Amino acid sequence: MWKAAHQKVLLDETWLSAVLKQPSPPPVSVPVEESGDAAVLSVPPPTSLAQASQPGQSPPPGGPVASRAPAASRPRVDWGDALDVPNFYGRQGELTTLAGWVVQEHCRVVSVLGMGGIGKSALVVHAMEQLAEHFEVVLFRSLRDAPSCEALLENCLQVLAPQPAEVGAANLERGLSLLLECLQEQRVLLVLDNLECLLEAGEARGHRHPGYEDYVRLLQRVAETVHQSCLLLTSREKPAILRALEGRHMPVRALRLSRLEPAACEQLLASHELVGSPQERVRLIARYEGNPLALHIVAQTIADLFGGQLAPFLAQDTLVFGSISDLLDEQWDRLSPREQTLL
Repeated sequence: MWKAAHQKVLLDETWLSAVLKQPSPPPVSVPVEESGDAAVLSVPPPTSLAQASQPGQSPPPGGPVASRAPAASRPRVDWGDALDVPNFYGRQGELTTLAGWVVQEHCRVVSVLGMGGIGKSALVVHAMEQLAEHFEVVLFRSLRDAPSCEALLENCLQVLAPQPAEVGAANLERGLSLLLECLQEQRVLLVLDNLECLLEAGEARGHRHPGYEDYVRLLQRVAETVHQSCLLLTSREKPAILRALEGRHMPVRALRLSRLEPAACEQLLASHELVGSPQERVRLIARYEGNPLALHIVAQTIADLFGGQLAPFLAQDTLVFGSISDLLDEQWDRLSPREQTLL
C-alpha cells in the first residue's frame, strides 16, 4: 500500500515498532522450488516478516534453499531519490539478462554501463520494480552528489540494521562488516546510481577520485564476500576494482547499454504526438543514435517550436542544441585525452 501510494519516505518507525511487538501466530510451512528440487521453508506470517534480522545471527537453516527463496511478504522498499519512470520503452532483452543474473544466478555485483542519456537509471528503476518480490529489502541511493563512504554506509544501515549505527572514519571497518552481515542475513537489492561521480574524469581505466578510496574497499568486500544479496550499479565507466573480478561464470557481471531498439524509439516519439512520415521518424532516430534522453529532448523541442511537425525540424539540419549540447559536453569531459583525440 505504501508503494502504491508512491510514498518515497520511510514509514513511521514508532508506529512500525508498535506493530512488530504484537505477538505473531506460529509460522507456516510453504513449499519452495529451487533448481528443480522441492524444499519446505518455514516462514513467519507477514507481520513478523517485517522485522529485520539481528546482526550476528547465524544464517537460517536449510542452506541455499532457505537463503535464496523469494521473500514471502511484500519487501521493504526505500526508493530514496530514485528517478520517476512513468513510461518505459523497450529493453526487454536487457531486463531478462538482469533478472537472470540477479535472481537465478545470484550475482553479488552487477554493473549497468553506458554513455549519458542511454537509459541506465531508468532501466535499473524498472528492474527494481520487477525484481523486488525476490528480496526482503530494496534500497535505491544516488551517488550524484558524491557522498563519503561513511555517509552512505550510515544511511543504508539506518534501514538495514535494527539498531542505530554511527559510522565514522574511525570505525569504517565496523560499518563495512555490519553491512556485510545485513547482506548475508537478509536478501537485499541495493542500487547505487551514478557511480561515475566517484571516478576520476578523463581517466579511461575507471580509477576513483582522490579521497574516495573507501568505496574501493566497499565494492571489493561486497564482490568477494559470500552473501545472498545483490549490489546493482550504474556508471558511465567501469570501476577498475571490478575489472579483475568479472567473468561469464563469476558472481560479478557488467551489462553495457547501447542504442534503444527502433520499435522502442518509435513508441517514445509517438508519446510526444509528433507528426511525420515513417521515413522522417527513421531519419530522426538515426540522427541521435537511438539515445532515449536525446530523443526525448529533441521531441519536446519539435513539439514546442515546430508544432510537432518533423519535416521543418529536419530541414533545419541542426543536430546539437541546448540540453543536447550539455549532454554531450558532460560525456566529452569524462573522456581521456587519448579518447578525445580519437574522436
